[in-house]
Amino acid sequence: MGAHALTEAGQAAAGLRVALAALQLAEQAAQGSGRWKDRHAARRSLPRLVEAADHAQRRRDDLVTPGLACLDGRVASAEAEVARLTAALQRYRTGNGETARRWHEAQRSASTLAGGLGAYRDQLDGLTRPARSSTAASVVRALPRPSPAYGPVTPADRGPSL
Repeated sequence: MGAHALTEAGQAAAGLRVALAALQLAEQAAQGSGRWKDRHAARRSLPRLVEAADHAQRRRDDLVTPGLACLDGRVASAEAEVARLTAALQRYRTGNGETARRWHEAQRSASTLAGGLGAYRDQLDGLTRPARSSTAASVVRALPRPSPAYGPVTPADRGPSL
């Protein structure tokens, strides 16, 4: 039993199924029954069953067709919305793929610069720690060396100990 079985359209659809089944049984009986009397009775009932099936078909069409047209419109609207969202997603992926790549590149550069800056600070403070990576080492080499014009680095230059 479907959701629409108790509606008028559902009852019309069920009536059509019953009429078509009765017509099919009568056609089979008219062609293949063993007794002449059964074949004759089935042949006589065929016009009435065809008329009943036609009536049931028209009734179902009258009740179901407007609903189908409404649903077809809603399906077309939903398909258009899916197409619009798919295009928007594609634009988002295309546009933000470059943005994400540039963001990751900036993150790597910032990380490299932070490592180089830490090594440079250590160098200014007189600490001798190896650079974290070859890239950080190249950043340290690119930064200016502490100038001997200011004299040697003193504990006061290093700042308070943490």
